[in-house]
Amino acid sequence: MGLLAKIKSKLQHYFMEEDWNIGLIDKPIKQLFSDPTFFDEIQWVEKGKDYFLADPFPIPNSSMVLCEYYSFSERIGKIVQFDAAKTPVELSSIGIESETHLSYPFTFQEGEKLFCIPESSAREDLRLYAFSEGRFVEEKLLMKGEDIVGGTIIHHDDLYYLFCTKARESYGNQDLHIYFSSKLGSEWKAHSQNPHKSNPRGSRSAGAIFEVEGELYRPAQNCSDSYGKSIVLYKIMELNEKSFKEEEFMELKADTFGRYKNGIHTINAFGDKTLIDGKRSYFSFLKAIRLLSAKMKSKV
Repeated sequence: MGLLAKIKSKLQHYFMEEDWNIGLIDKPIKQLFSDPTFFDEIQWVEKGKDYFLADPFPIPNSSMVLCEYYSFSERIGKIVQFDAAKTPVELSSIGIESETHLSYPFTFQEGEKLFCIPESSAREDLRLYAFSEGRFVEEKLLMKGEDIVGGTIIHHDDLYYLFCTKARESYGNQDLHIYFSSKLGSEWKAHSQNPHKSNPRGSRSAGAIFEVEGELYRPAQNCSDSYGKSIVLYKIMELNEKSFKEEEFMELKADTFGRYKNGIHTINAFGDKTLIDGKRSYFSFLKAIRLLSAKMKSKV
């Protein structure tokens, strides 16, 4: 990275704030392949100014959504839930607590059980939570000593595959890793071709892998210009314990998102609707003051 690029990066870090919000599209996710107006009507969540909401994941067969709640003053992410059928939304805890940053609450269903695997790279582990009596309860430590980012699981041909990046590699934006296991609670083995990709465009997960007309599609973030600039959809051509191949299918941009036109980094099916998030970037002296204050306190 050149000197000017380093200066630009530092200035953005201290003075540019990112305000994410969650949007609901009243169309099924498969329609984005054929409908050029797919993103024209987005219902944005009405939220406060002192926090952002991002990484929306559905609780199947309900109107409930899990997401990251990030307080600008505390500068740490938490996992919350809200009912998308209610306006304004009411945010509440789901039982997943941590003293470190949490985000990307990936959810998936297996039989009658609902699971959540939130991103917890700061504590260098990956934990599986099971839904029970309205809350998520920790069930299994899947990985330890790994700073997994954007962990996304798919069950394919009798094996579980975990797609992820790692925080130590360009803040989780660079290298795509795949692990596989015969059972959720069994040992996860690293794919022989890891890393499958070393590129900020198309490595970091941007939502659950989904199926349309028998084909699997993997949403991935494009962080080549800035974090969460756009989403690249890849069609998975081959996936087994020895080989993985995918082809770029289309790019999803936030240009038409109105207020939140500076980025998109999550998309998920939500029954016959679709969940997304959008980013608004703005200049903030207050962010610099908060960061410098926190830095000074850490040295005391």
